[in-house]
Amino acid sequence: MLLRPITIVALFAIFGCGLYEKPIADNSNPTTAPQSASIAAPKTLKAKSGVNTVELSWELTVTGVDGVSVERKKNGGGNEFEEVVETEENATTYVDESVAESGKYTYRVRARVGKDYSDYSGDALVTVTLMSAPTPPSALIATPSTGTIDLTWQDNSEDEEKFEIQRKTGGGAFNDLASVAADVMDYSDTAVTTGTAYTYRVRAMNAAGTSSWSKVVTATATSSGTGGPTGPTSSTGTTGSVPVAPSGLWIMKMANGLMPMWDDNSSDETGFEIERREGAAGTFAKVKDVAANAEDWTDTGPFKAATLYGYRVRAKNAAGYSAYSNIASETP
Repeated sequence: MLLRPITIVALFAIFGCGLYEKPIADNSNPTTAPQSASIAAPKTLKAKSGVNTVELSWELTVTGVDGVSVERKKNGGGNEFEEVVETEENATTYVDESVAESGKYTYRVRARVGKDYSDYSGDALVTVTLMSAPTPPSALIATPSTGTIDLTWQDNSEDEEKFEIQRKTGGGAFNDLASVAADVMDYSDTAVTTGTAYTYRVRAMNAAGTSSWSKVVTATATSSGTGGPTGPTSSTGTTGSVPVAPSGLWIMKMANGLMPMWDDNSSDETGFEIERREGAAGTFAKVKDVAANAEDWTDTGPFKAATLYGYRVRAKNAAGYSAYSNIASETP
């Protein structure tokens, strides 16, 4: 059968003159890149919130994967998935450090082999709460007592995990002294030498980082307590040795108040003096004298609501007062 001349001309016009071209796949956007049924999708995608990060993991079901496209969207507001990264070949984990806002997010991944992509994995949902370094403490105060320097400060953060305390002498460098738990606002430095000036600073810490340092304060260790007498005088006019200081002070919350409890380390005290302060920067004042061998006392107040009360204890005898115990604080 012969083709009519007009048919030959028409075919030449279409194919011979370049009016027809084979479509070329557009792989520039992974979301619209071609999928291949022969590439099995990753499975068991998991998303775990870390410290300002999201930790992702998945399982690959094929070999020879050239990369894994990780996509994310913030839930709500009509947000669409956007590619976060394409990983290196055969990757099965990724840590997303680019989340900029707290909220709920959905992740999905798919594998790439050559120019083709698998179907998407199942979705993984995660809630992200961004953290920042805590607010620095303030109002640092150093109070010298017999054989100790007591530190107090104001806690200005709600998310610290601990406080770090540093100390130096003279013009030397600061060195780590101690760390205390979150919400603690006092520390007793008993490793001091009489007549030596010590400088202190404190900062708050959490998983996101550290605050700036508090202002520095300096105090000189003394051989006698500050405020109040150095000790009672014996009726015979003779003096012996002051008792050993109590230790291990802690506060038990009771239905009717707060109970300071301590370890009696002396065998020659005639009693104990208990002092209390209101707030982290309050001034200690004596609230009770208890008999020798006592190791607790119940403070029934009155108290102010939601107020932190600090306690310290020292032993006494005819020769004078011991050093103070550690400071312990509690809210009624």
